[in-house]
Amino acid sequence: MLIGPGLLRVLILTTVVSVLGILLSFQLSLLMLAAIVTSLPALQPSNRDWRTLRLSFVCEFAAVMIFGTLPAMLVAACGMVARFIVDQERSRRTWDLLVDAVTIMLSLQAAAWAYRALGGTPGPFVWPWQAVPAAGGVLAYCVVTSVVADILVPLVRTRALDASVRSWPQRLLQDC
Repeated sequence: MLIGPGLLRVLILTTVVSVLGILLSFQLSLLMLAAIVTSLPALQPSNRDWRTLRLSFVCEFAAVMIFGTLPAMLVAACGMVARFIVDQERSRRTWDLLVDAVTIMLSLQAAAWAYRALGGTPGPFVWPWQAVPAAGGVLAYCVVTSVVADILVPLVRTRALDASVRSWPQRLLQDC
C-alpha cells in the first residue's frame, strides 16, 4: 500500500516539473522574439549614436531577472543577429560589429552581476524588494557601455582620449 501513494507523488511531481519547464521555455521564446522585434529599425531611436539603453535591453534585462545570465545572453544574441540581418549599413567594418557585440555582452554581464550582488534573484519580480537590485543592474549596464564606447574604443583606435574622457560623465548622464 505504501508504494502506490509514493509512486503517485513521484508522477505528480514529474508532471508539474515538466509543465513548468514548458512554461519557462515558452517565456524564454517570447523574450527572444521580443528582442528580435525591438531590434527592428522602425523601433530604434533616430539618433544612431545612442547605444547605452537600446529598446531590446528591456528584454535582455528581463531575461536576467527571470532566468539568469546564460539565457539572457541567448536573448541578447537574438537581438544582435536581428540587427545585423536588417542593418542597411552591412558594409560596416567587422571591427565595429565586434565592438558592438562585445559591448552588449560585457554590459549585460555587468548588469547581471550587479543585480545578483545587490540581492536580486531569478524568478518573478517582487516589488519593491527587487527594485534596488534592478536599478543597480541598469546602472552597471549604463556605466560599462559608456566606458567601452567613450574610453576603451578610442583608446584602442589610438584617438586622443582627452575629449572623450572629459565628455564621458556628461554622455553617461545623457544616455541613461
